[in-house]
Amino acid sequence: MFGPFFADNRNNDASILENCIRKNEQDILNWLHKDDVLIVDRGFRDVIPTIKRYGYKILMPSFLTGKQFTNQQANHTRLITKVRWVIESGSF
Repeated sequence: MFGPFFADNRNNDASILENCIRKNEQDILNWLHKDDVLIVDRGFRDVIPTIKRYGYKILMPSFLTGKQFTNQQANHTRLITKVRWVIESGSF
């Protein structure tokens, strides 16, 4: 467990993850391997360039840019949400 982190407009999930990766907190870079897929929510969009720079792949729900998602965008977002829910609920 990393921390403590005092959440405010600068210390959000994305900035905490970026800090952990850049400083290799608790040897996190040895936990992850090139081409690992990180499943994140939209709150991590600011750290995506850093994550990709380290060779990891990102899956994040789509952003709604029009009135409705295409079938492919909706299914992609639904799949990511289902996977995140299983992990976050501790049901695995």
